[in-house]
Amino acid sequence: MKIGRPLHTLKPYSLHLIPLNYLKPYTIYLTALNVLFCVCLAHARQSSSPEAAHGVALSTDSIKPLQIGDTIPEALWRIPLQMVKAGQGGSTVVTLNDYRGKLIILDFWATWCVPCVKSLKKLDSLQTMLGQDVIVIPTGYESAAKVSNLLKRQHIELPSVYGDTVLKRYFPHQIVPHQVWIKDNKLRVISDADFTNLANIKKVLMGDSIEGDVKNDFLYQQALLQLNNAYGKRLGNAVYYTALTGYVPQMNAVSNIVTDTINKTRRITFINHSLYTLCKNALSLDWLLPNRMRFIGVDKKSAFYDESWGLTIDEWRKQYAVSYEGALIQGIGANELEERLFEDLHTFKGIAVRIEERREHCYLLQRSKHFNKTNIEKGAFMTQKRLLNLLNRQSTIPILDATELEDDALFPKIGVSDVKSLEDFNNVLAPIGLRLKPAKRKLSFLIVEKI
Repeated sequence: MKIGRPLHTLKPYSLHLIPLNYLKPYTIYLTALNVLFCVCLAHARQSSSPEAAHGVALSTDSIKPLQIGDTIPEALWRIPLQMVKAGQGGSTVVTLNDYRGKLIILDFWATWCVPCVKSLKKLDSLQTMLGQDVIVIPTGYESAAKVSNLLKRQHIELPSVYGDTVLKRYFPHQIVPHQVWIKDNKLRVISDADFTNLANIKKVLMGDSIEGDVKNDFLYQQALLQLNNAYGKRLGNAVYYTALTGYVPQMNAVSNIVTDTINKTRRITFINHSLYTLCKNALSLDWLLPNRMRFIGVDKKSAFYDESWGLTIDEWRKQYAVSYEGALIQGIGANELEERLFEDLHTFKGIAVRIEERREHCYLLQRSKHFNKTNIEKGAFMTQKRLLNLLNRQSTIPILDATELEDDALFPKIGVSDVKSLEDFNNVLAPIGLRLKPAKRKLSFLIVEKI
């Protein structure tokens, strides 16, 4: 697997710096903490029981994270793994060695992770389709009861490892779903869920080479500038700048905020985001959804991802993703951050981005005369806020809440994937006592214009 283009080719387009030279107290403080940590760690090891020193603690301490191309250690093949099936009370024990010679796909997941559950369903279908040549092993850290109940509720046949504490040390990650492929005694793939598809699996089974970025969840902990060695070394202790670039290999869409209380700065990082999610999250625009964006001379495909574009999310990110970072003075106001972000997008992306108030057509989500809160809450599935978001993502016309219900009011799940017209929406909403009413209101819009 190719790692993608080298990170040293990622050149930030925008850079504003104020280097500081008073970081010595901070360095001394960190050094002291490091020494204290080592002393405590040594004491803890000396105090441990002889049994722990010769048992599991010794084996897990010696675990070395594996990289693409590494040979799978014999100890890993023999580790007992507790597995549970959908609705199953007890568990079974397997080892990776039971499947040696097959293509093994370890899928690290969690019951609370919506993309994980979606990926599990896809893997469940692939396992049925591919039969004995491939073995998919979902791997979670949660209890047997949680895992079993989720598998049953989602009608997933695949059994899953539960309570994992060892596999995640061989294959460290911070973002799920996280998948690793083992074939011919070697680690072949480290990827997110989008990479795992029938075409790539068939290539590995045939012994063909495959291309893709290696998933690395730990790059985001560094400053975006430090991902580029040349800039990172030269800038050293720079604590005030903004940086703008495109797709960063090896990473999903991640965001991070780090506050430096000594230098009174705050670093915000958004890597591999769409223009839509960058503006929404960096500027805390809770009202912003794709139907509240307007484009002038700009293809909306470049601003947010939609399955109808005919691209996988990975393919879309490589073409259109935006990565942005700002190390800013702590306490900077929302207006200053907005001004800086929009200025950088204007200068280095060639687009003018602004927020405008416009009076436009919209729909009002209202309670109908058949609304009954008691009946609605029976078999509830989603909150009112989530329902409104679902409707807005399907509608090109903004939908506003006029139900006078709390955001956490509960509603049954409804399907809107095939809904196109106002009549369609109202037919779907009628059974839960809601309706859409056309209106015209003054609303905020994010305008994106080519310059």
